[in-house]
Amino acid sequence: MAVAESRIPELDILRGFAMLGLFLVHIVELFELYWLAPDPNPFQAWTFSIFAGKSFALLALLFGISTHLMLPTASEPSDRQRVYFAKRLVILFVIGWLHGLVYRGDILTLIVVAGFALFLLAPSLKTRWLPVVFLPLLLQPVLLFQVTTDTFPEQPLHWSDPTLQAYLEGGWSNLIATNAASGQFYKAVFYWESGRFVQMLGLFFLGFWIGRRFLNDQNRISIGVLVTVAAGAALVASATHWLLPHATSWPQRTLLNNYANLALLAGQIVLLIALYRWLKGRGLGWLEQGGRMSLTLYISQSLVFVPLLYPAGLGLYDQISPGMLFAVGLAYLVIQHLAIHAWLKRYHTGPLERAWRHLAAR
Repeated sequence: MAVAESRIPELDILRGFAMLGLFLVHIVELFELYWLAPDPNPFQAWTFSIFAGKSFALLALLFGISTHLMLPTASEPSDRQRVYFAKRLVILFVIGWLHGLVYRGDILTLIVVAGFALFLLAPSLKTRWLPVVFLPLLLQPVLLFQVTTDTFPEQPLHWSDPTLQAYLEGGWSNLIATNAASGQFYKAVFYWESGRFVQMLGLFFLGFWIGRRFLNDQNRISIGVLVTVAAGAALVASATHWLLPHATSWPQRTLLNNYANLALLAGQIVLLIALYRWLKGRGLGWLEQGGRMSLTLYISQSLVFVPLLYPAGLGLYDQISPGMLFAVGLAYLVIQHLAIHAWLKRYHTGPLERAWRHLAAR
């Protein structure tokens, strides 16, 4: 979620797209309550196929790029900048922890934990050594080991997560107490067992490498690089599509899905950058504005929809149809965009972003 002080429109568009996808995934899964009694529907299937497993990965990649843009290079050491960035991470962790008390699906705390590894290690590594770090991580070493050695439990621990059932007992005190304990534990277990935490760390280092390799001069990636990425993504997506029907265990399916999601994400990134350049930014301003207020949007969406959907609030999770819920989500996006547009007429970034920056600068 960290953003560069000097804005790059393409990065803000990508960040806005990630926030759009994350919100739609949260909507169709009722901010996680869908998993109490999964009932597939077209809205859920469509949203998951486009955004699930990809939006959070895009945020992780952008975090790595932003880290490169904000930290000084080895040739220009600046303790002040490093302290400022470290304070930003600490403040982001606090924001994420508080957010997690309301919505246990918060990813900010996990981003900060992985982000500190990037903050401590990446600046001291030469550019040519960064692929040695991110490539093995993106290959999912834990899942690969489980698949190749056939050493994994019959089912992952997070499948027996009791947290969602505890939400039905109602009351805000119960919700907060649940999220503060078992909610955070099982969230961490899910991110580890699904390979998402390792993938996130790899994407951080990949983003840092992209920043060093391609964003030093004109802040642009060449057409040749985009075509190469698109071709590689198509190859990986085709291979995983062929292999998935033959997967017989949850680690195999999870591994292949992770590869497929990264390939599809690469294709989405190439498409968005190509559209931005072809249209010269026209028609994508709403995504760019959303990218400038990503932290504010992320927190505010939970603060609106958890009270609407959870038993601690209005408890609409089992009273609203998937189609109606999706329509409500789209209406919320329209209202949100109007509010963003009005806000950014007066300010450069969102209110939480402003407070975050102000606190870190003290």
